[in-house]
Amino acid sequence: EIADAGDTDRSVGEKVGALLVGGGYAEYVAVPEGQLLPIPEGFSFAETAAVIETACTVWSNIVMEVGLKKGETILIHGGGGGIGLMAIQIAKAIGATVAVTAGSAEKLEVCKKYGADILINYKEQDFAEELKNQCNVILDIIGGPYLKKNMFALAEGGRMVTIGLQGGNKAEINMGIMMMKGISLHGTTLRRRPVDVKAEIVRQTVENVWPMLEEGRVKHHIHEVLPLADASKALGFLEASSHTGTLVLEP
Repeated sequence: EIADAGDTDRSVGEKVGALLVGGGYAEYVAVPEGQLLPIPEGFSFAETAAVIETACTVWSNIVMEVGLKKGETILIHGGGGGIGLMAIQIAKAIGATVAVTAGSAEKLEVCKKYGADILINYKEQDFAEELKNQCNVILDIIGGPYLKKNMFALAEGGRMVTIGLQGGNKAEINMGIMMMKGISLHGTTLRRRPVDVKAEIVRQTVENVWPMLEEGRVKHHIHEVLPLADASKALGFLEASSHTGTLVLEP
C-alpha cells in the first residue's frame, strides 16, 4: 500500500505492485512511479509479488530484446524455475513452440503442465543434439558452459539472450559458426537498466501480460509463501534447486 505518494497523483492507501531495484527484504521501499504496477484482478499481494519480476524479465527479453514471433521455436533453460515457467506460458501465448531443459522428471512434468512442447532432462540428454539447428530463440540462464551447445542448437538467424551465469561467465566462441548461421548474441540484466527503460518495460508488461494473467492464459506458480523471518529457508530451496516456480516472503 502506498504510504507516501510524494509529488505524484497516486493516493495514500492505494494497493500496487512494484518492480524494485534489488531484493524486497523490507516492509517499506521507495520506488520510482514508473515502476509501479496495478494488482492484477483477483490477485493477492503474494501472487502479485510472484509475477512482477518474472513477467518483466521474460517480456523484456524474449519480446523486446530478441523479438520472439508466432511460429518460432524457443529453448528455455531452467524451465522449472519462476522465470522458466513464466517464459513457457508467454511464449505459448505468442504462438511459439517451446522446448525446455530441467534436471528432473518432476520439474519437466510441471513444465509440460504449463505448456512446454519439448522436454529435455539435461542430466540424461544432450539438448544440442536434440535441437540441432532448430531454435530461433534461446533464453539462457547458464552462461559460459552452454555457449557452444546453444550455438549448435540455434537455427539460421537465431537469437540467444543470456540473463544468468549459473554455470560461469567465460566461454570460447566460434565466430565462424556465428557468422555462417547469422547468429546474434545478447546479454541483459533487468537491474542495470535506466529508470526510463524500466518504466517502458513495466508499461509493456502491464499492457501485454496483465491481460493474460487476468484471463487465466498465464498463471503464477508459487512453490511456497514463507514469513520474512524464514528467508534463510527460502534461500535454501534456491541453493538446492529443490523448488519449482517462485518463492515469496511475506512480512
